[in-house]
Amino acid sequence: MIVRLEGKIKYLMPHYAVVDVQGVGYKVKASPVFLASLRKDEMIVLHTSHQVREDAEDLYGFKTQTERDMFETLLTVSGIGPKSALGILTMATPGEIAAAVASGDAELFRRASKVGPKTAARAIVELKDKLELMTDGDQPMGAEQDDVLQALVSLGYQQKQVREALKKVNPEFSTAEKIKEALRQLGR
Repeated sequence: MIVRLEGKIKYLMPHYAVVDVQGVGYKVKASPVFLASLRKDEMIVLHTSHQVREDAEDLYGFKTQTERDMFETLLTVSGIGPKSALGILTMATPGEIAAAVASGDAELFRRASKVGPKTAARAIVELKDKLELMTDGDQPMGAEQDDVLQALVSLGYQQKQVREALKKVNPEFSTAEKIKEALRQLGR
């Protein structure tokens, strides 16, 4: 699976970009809003989701791990495919999606292309339990907080333990300070 690319933007098209990684060009589909923020020959790091089907292999790119994780979580809902999940993420941030699920507001999902009322209602039901993976209590995790979480999990700590430790860390700290303080909390 390809989960991250670091390279130079070679081509920008309305629905995808070609990212050159050491001479190999990867076609990465992304939301039109995200693609519009990119520039040709710009160096970029993309968090990707590699989707393999019977008839196609597609790579979807995102600015943050949180967006990629929400995309993959949306794909677990019966009736939501990659295009619909990307459409939902184009209309709302992961935090807004999590808030809609928590409040039972299916309208966000209904506005996405190819998502009907039954699928929107199913999304609310199926995502309720998975919501905890995407949020920190009632607050969606930001990209920086997610980076700290991933760093500590990669050191072998359990995600639940890390989340509890991060609740006790000053949000004004830098990423390095957050990691250091969270490690201190985990050592107690």
